[in-house]
Amino acid sequence: MWVPTNSLADILRILLMVPIYAAVSFASYLFWNHSTALLLIRDCYEAIVLTSFFYLILNYLSHDPEEQKDIFRKVGLSRENDREARRRGAPLAHWVFPLQSVGWKPEDGLYFLQLMKWGVLQYCVIRPLTTLAAVILNYIGLYCDDSWSPGWGHLYITIIMSISVTIAMYCLIQLYMPIAGHLAPHKPLLKLFAVKAVVFLTFWQETLISGLEDVGVIKNVRQTLCMLITDKHNSDRPRT
Repeated sequence: MWVPTNSLADILRILLMVPIYAAVSFASYLFWNHSTALLLIRDCYEAIVLTSFFYLILNYLSHDPEEQKDIFRKVGLSRENDREARRRGAPLAHWVFPLQSVGWKPEDGLYFLQLMKWGVLQYCVIRPLTTLAAVILNYIGLYCDDSWSPGWGHLYITIIMSISVTIAMYCLIQLYMPIAGHLAPHKPLLKLFAVKAVVFLTFWQETLISGLEDVGVIKNVRQTLCMLITDKHNSDRPRT
């Protein structure tokens, strides 16, 4: 199937995540004293993946920006479309969980599109900035990714990132819902779940594990892994 150049570029940027993650992860093993900075920079690529997927969805919808706007005028979550739905006796659209009870909606579909766009793309600004701040704090000894104490930068970076990534993923899902029918020929649902797993679930998994380590529920994963590698290395050494 023919793929337009702009969509192909977005797809390529998404696919590059695998080799980039692998290369940086391997580099962090070789240069373990810089592993925190390397892994932070690696995770920053998530912002590129999310941005690429956002524009891929819009390109799937239409390659003409004006046509994209026309579609959102008709189907975007808005008070204008609610009034039209009442005239036709159709059910009203709602925000996706957990905001389905929120009554406020944008005035029209274009405003809805802009809100969702801002919600997604703010992550693409916040993520690099917090990564840069974390790398600087790490090198001056004020980051400490193993601690959740308010005396270290890790806590504040994580809070900012948690809010940013949650807003971004929510807006991406909310953007998808009204146009799901238009995107059906491209079967983007599994792609959406994949991006959600890579960006959202992995972030919260890492945050949860780090928090459990800090309160002592589980052992420090890094220390345990280092001990296992050391034990394996020692057991493989020839005995004299």
